[in-house]
Amino acid sequence: MAQISTGSSTAGKANVNADFQLEVNLPTAAEQAGFAQQAFVVDTLAKIQRVTLGGSAYSAEARQLIDISFNSASTAWSGKFGTNATTMTAGVQNGFFRLNSSGITTTTTGVACYTNRAILIERGYEVRLRGVIRHTSAAVTGKQAEFGIGYYAFAAGQAAAMNEFIGFRWTTGGGFQAVVATSAGGAATEQTANINGGTPLSDNVARQYEIIINPERVEFWIDRVFQVAIDPPTSLFGVIKSIGYPIIWRVFNSGVPAAAPLFDFANISAFKIGADDGQTHPARMSGMDKISHYGQPDVLAAATATHNFPGSGTAPTPGATGSNTASVFNNTALMGGFFRANGIAITSIAHSVVWIAGYQNPAIPTAAGAANNGRNFFVTSITLSPTVVTAALVGGGFVASWMVGVGASALSTATADANGTTAVAQKAHRAFPLERVFSFAAAAPLGTIETGQGAGTVQFTTPLCVHPGEFLAIGWRTLQVTAAVTAGTIDGGIYVNGYWD
Repeated sequence: MAQISTGSSTAGKANVNADFQLEVNLPTAAEQAGFAQQAFVVDTLAKIQRVTLGGSAYSAEARQLIDISFNSASTAWSGKFGTNATTMTAGVQNGFFRLNSSGITTTTTGVACYTNRAILIERGYEVRLRGVIRHTSAAVTGKQAEFGIGYYAFAAGQAAAMNEFIGFRWTTGGGFQAVVATSAGGAATEQTANINGGTPLSDNVARQYEIIINPERVEFWIDRVFQVAIDPPTSLFGVIKSIGYPIIWRVFNSGVPAAAPLFDFANISAFKIGADDGQTHPARMSGMDKISHYGQPDVLAAATATHNFPGSGTAPTPGATGSNTASVFNNTALMGGFFRANGIAITSIAHSVVWIAGYQNPAIPTAAGAANNGRNFFVTSITLSPTVVTAALVGGGFVASWMVGVGASALSTATADANGTTAVAQKAHRAFPLERVFSFAAAAPLGTIETGQGAGTVQFTTPLCVHPGEFLAIGWRTLQVTAAVTAGTIDGGIYVNGYWD
């Protein structure tokens, strides 16, 4: 056993073993012990064990929010995420989604893609956004590329500054940065930090890029190696004003790059990591009043009721004459409630659509500084009351099926999936029949209750998801018509059960 000395004749000596490693006796009394934190290393990724305030180690649950792969040659992706483009194109090849697939160097051109689903940042949890990226000519000047969460005002060229953004950026000057752009009510203030000394990594290599986001801090990783962290501005409450944004990836030419910048994306996913309180997610949302009979939560603008409940003794006011382009409620903030439909909506053409409700989940705005809390809305069931004639029908005789449409960017059933340029990309309805079918005979008198079949409450084993900006439309589709209805009204009720995440 060897010993080392501090050099003082009065000081004690410490022991070392045969390999000259210092041997230390740690204190065993609680009042003398310090604080120890366990750590472990997996490959190049160091992790610190988390402990509670009481000193106990704890673990967290990981839940996948979204997973996107591109293993098809199809480019019919408009229903799953939006694309906005000016001249530049996007394409799919060999499992990668390529921006600037045509390889152009023309100035003021660009293309962006963004998920319909909003990725939420919730206190007490962290979000891990991952994507595999491969690029060519990433270091040229005159272009910019980004990957992260955020939104910008669509315009020709696709080069507008992000309203808010957390992500990686390959800059117009040929640099490489981590970016946190935070708005306090106007144009975003950007915090940036160079990665790899501000130089893009080598071209033609697929690497995993990861962003770890919580309200107090953002970390940037590449191939499981930590790069840099950015804290929120000292004047604000968090790294981002809004509770969440879509995943976005874009490329634009602000000048004429010397070579065409090509950016390939694959295996994009997001995970939410945090404690599990033992409740189902719908139960947790219900306990926080994030359910359908309240207005969409956390919206900073004045909220309205989601269901139309006139006061006692007050009949529903007839709204618009329902059609496939207008709802009876004539209000994009109402998803259900009591209604009075004008009978003249029933035309002589069978299989015509009459929307009763046309609710738009509050959209993610593209204006700089606009308040945004775009949450996804999940419909778990729809209740349909039997309908009754409240003013005698003139003409008619028809059979109709209740139906629902989700996912469209407009109420009209004529809306088709289409890329955008200076407006948000269009999405068509995913429409299907509900179980309830009802009919009225010709010239049905006042007080006639429908003849109906099928369940009044339709439960969805797989919830219907209405992303920010999308419509939830509920109404009738006529299956058989003897003659058009030329007068009269029909009253009924709809209740939508669901929650915002």
